Amino acid sequence: MFFAACEEDNNWGYNANRTDIIVQNTNVYLLDPGASASIETDAAATEVNTNVGVTVSLSSGKGTFTATKSQLGISAVDDTKQVEFTATINGYVSYAYAIFTMMDPLSVSEPGAVILNSVNDTITYEINAASTAPDAITVTQKINSGSAVTVPKTGGWDVSSDDIVFSGDEFAEGDTVTYSVTATNTNGSISHSVSFVVGKYTFTASDNFTLSQDTMAYDFVGGAFVKATNIDSSDIARVVVPGQSVGFKTIGNAQFVETTELVYTTADVNTIEDEFNAGVAVTTMPDVSVDEYYIYKTIRTVSGQTETYYGLLKVTEIQGAFAGQEDQVAISFERKYLE
Repeated sequence: MFFAACEEDNNWGYNANRTDIIVQNTNVYLLDPGASASIETDAAATEVNTNVGVTVSLSSGKGTFTATKSQLGISAVDDTKQVEFTATINGYVSYAYAIFTMMDPLSVSEPGAVILNSVNDTITYEINAASTAPDAITVTQKINSGSAVTVPKTGGWDVSSDDIVFSGDEFAEGDTVTYSVTATNTNGSISHSVSFVVGKYTFTASDNFTLSQDTMAYDFVGGAFVKATNIDSSDIARVVVPGQSVGFKTIGNAQFVETTELVYTTADVNTIEDEFNAGVAVTTMPDVSVDEYYIYKTIRTVSGQTETYYGLLKVTEIQGAFAGQEDQVAISFERKYLE
């Protein structure tokens, strides 16, 4: 930031004794001892005076203005001070004004959504490179209304930037967790906190698909349409009762349990198996309606290992079954699953 000078008598005509006073680097960080701004004037000026009791000696028209935060009268982030600079050449006084602003040197990122099954959730802090470095960084963690506890790190927290890494399964669903980062040196201290509420282990991925004459089967694990003859991966295919109804069935080993909108909306991965086992599992649903909901279960064997997959379905659209027009029948779904 710089401000051009003006003469004492506000005469902007040419005057050989007039000089611009250029002031740069007017940001002061809370961890700094004070301001350190570069000053540049006409080479004929030997010093610049200020209204904060600081005189800047010049060499070839250049010098450095240094002032403590106390001299500037700033102590907190966003505090400002307008400083007047004057240079005198052969009795003519030139002026400039610069606003010094107290800046926050510390930034702390938000972690995003944190759920029970998440791993390697990260909060990143960083000290602005223009600031005086802190002597130490302290990180604390607070859960709900409990006391804040210090979070240690082998070798200590880096004083320029670092990642605070944690996992959702360290907490309980609904916990409010607060991480605080404090940077300190002999010039001051600054703290920032970020908070989040731990969510349940939900089905975070979703897709939509339509079973029709052209796309008759869908693979829940691969998330793609497959030939209905592919028994291993044809988890769901359409069923048409000519002139009566449309529904779905499995060609592979998938099973379906009808459920509610509430379960579909709030499904918890940790309890979905219990929800499934509490219902009646079927392999065919020949007559369904829009806004019906289902839990599905399917199994795959890979390299001799059996893997079980759960997910949820919502019937979103049906193009009705008409006698003699079965090729026009289609049924659409929204699906929730784990990636």
